[in-house]
Amino acid sequence: MKYLKFNRYATGKIITINEDNTYNVEINGEISVLKAKEDLILLIGDIVYIMVPNNNFSFAFIDCKRP
Repeated sequence: MKYLKFNRYATGKIITINEDNTYNVEINGEISVLKAKEDLILLIGDIVYIMVPNNNFSFAFIDCKRP
C-alpha cells in the first residue's frame, strides 16, 4: 500500500514556527519540517492537514488548518 502513487492527507500538530517560514509538525509521533501554503496563518498547537502528493512525503506540505 505504501508504494502506490496517490495523493493523500495526514493530520499533524504545529510544534514550532521556524524563522525560515517552515513549521515543525508532529505527525504520528515524529517531527517533520514542512512548508505551508502561502497566506496560511498558523499558530503553535494548531491541528493541520498535510497533503502528501503521490504518496511521497518528500513533497509534503501543510495544506490547511483543521476547522
